[in-house]
Amino acid sequence: MIIQFRFNNFCSFRQPASIRLRAAGSKSHPLHAADLPCGPILKTMAIYGPNASGKSQLINALRCCCAIIRRQLPAFPLDKKEGVLLSPPPAPHLLTETLAQSSGEPVSFNIQFFSQGHFFEYGFSLKDGLPQEELLLADGKLMYQKNGEQLLIGKIFHSRVKQASSLVSNGFFLGTFTSHCPAEYAEISSAFQAFFHQGCLFFDNSSLFPAGPSPSMSSLQIREILNQPKAHAFIQEQLHHVGLLLPEKYDSPSTGLSKLILLLYPIYCLSQTGGVLIVDDLTAFLHHNASQYLLRLFQDQQTPPMQLIFTTHDVSFLNRKHFRRDEIAMVCLDDSGFSRLRTLADLRVRSDANFSREYLEGKYGFIPAWEDE
Repeated sequence: MIIQFRFNNFCSFRQPASIRLRAAGSKSHPLHAADLPCGPILKTMAIYGPNASGKSQLINALRCCCAIIRRQLPAFPLDKKEGVLLSPPPAPHLLTETLAQSSGEPVSFNIQFFSQGHFFEYGFSLKDGLPQEELLLADGKLMYQKNGEQLLIGKIFHSRVKQASSLVSNGFFLGTFTSHCPAEYAEISSAFQAFFHQGCLFFDNSSLFPAGPSPSMSSLQIREILNQPKAHAFIQEQLHHVGLLLPEKYDSPSTGLSKLILLLYPIYCLSQTGGVLIVDDLTAFLHHNASQYLLRLFQDQQTPPMQLIFTTHDVSFLNRKHFRRDEIAMVCLDDSGFSRLRTLADLRVRSDANFSREYLEGKYGFIPAWEDE
C-alpha cells in the first residue's frame, strides 16, 4: 500500500505536491483505514477537479515514477496468471515530454509504501534525463543515498564498500542494490521488487477502449482473463452481487460490462497479494451501483489489505457517506495556471458540510460553469 507519494516539477505541477494516505485521526468510517505496523493507512483516495486541472497528470506522475523504478529492477518471476496483469507502462514519449516541460529544473519523485511486512521510502530526481539524487530507506534504515557520482552506503554494504563503489555510474544505483545486497537482506529486496511488479497496478481506459471502429484489446484481455478458472469464478461471483451475468460470447460486449470485468481482474490479483490499484476516471462507463460496489470491495475489511487511488467527475460519491475528508483530494489551477493538490482535511472543510454542493460552487477551487447571460 502507498503511504505517501510526493513529486515536483511534473507537467503542470510546478510546485511540490503530495498524496498522503496516512489516516488523519477522523473517527468516521474506521474500516476505511488499514491497521499496518507503520500506522493506519487509507484504503481509498478519490481525486476530483475540473477538466484540464491536472488529475490525469497526477496519475501519470505515479505511472512515470513506477515505470522508471521497474526499469532498474531485475526480471521478476511471473506465472501465466500474472502475465496479463493490467498494468501497462506509460508510453515511451511520456517521460520525454515530462522532462521537456520541466523548464530545465529537475523532476523529482518520492514514494513511501508498505510491502510484505516492510516499510520503504524511495526517491530520486532527474535532470536532462539523468538521475541526480537517489535515496532508499527500508524499515527506517538507510540502504544508500546517491548524489551524482557520490554514494553513501548504509551499514548493510559496509563489508563490500569497494565492490559497491565500483558499480556506481551516472545512472541509478537501485539495480545494483537489488542484485547485490547481502543474503540477510534478500527478503527486503524481494518485498521492494514485489510491490512494483505485483502490488502496484494501473488501469488504463485509453489503451483498453481506444476511439475508432477498430477492435480494442479489451475483448482479447477478457478472453485471457476468463480462461483462468479462479479469476473466472471470482469475477462471476462479484458480477452476481451487482445483478449481472457473464455472457456466453464476447464478440461485441458492452463497454460498461467489459470495463467492469477488466477492473475486477486486478482486484482479484490484489486480493491474493495486497497492494494498490490506480485508475484514471474510475466511474466512466459504469453504472452508479457498480462503481459503489467496487468502492466497497476496497473499503470493507479484507486481508491482505488493498488500496484504490482514482480520479472521477462523479459528484454522487462526493459526500461523507462514502468518504472521510482525508479520502477526498481536490486538484485545481492556481492564479499562475499551475496545478495544486489538497484534501478536504487540508482545506479544513467541516465534516457536516455538503461536499458536492460546495465543490460545484467553487469553494474548493474554481469550477467552470455556465451562467445566465
